Amino acid sequence: MRSRGGITALDVTLTTPNALSSIESLCKHYGTEILVGIVSVTPEQHAQDAASAGANFIVSPVTEKR
Repeated sequence: MRSRGGITALDVTLTTPNALSSIESLCKHYGTEILVGIVSVTPEQHAQDAASAGANFIVSPVTEKR
């Protein structure tokens, strides 16, 4: 599905004030109409926090085997 403006996905950066609560609000408001996610995630905790907030996708520039 698409939003009325044709937007199909948005990303929020963690440098945005209240980023995690914004992701949560956007996911609640738009449901399955658009994908809401976060990019440039490096610490594992940030990925977990974004997933808990409801992010549909998480992009990391680097992955390392532990």
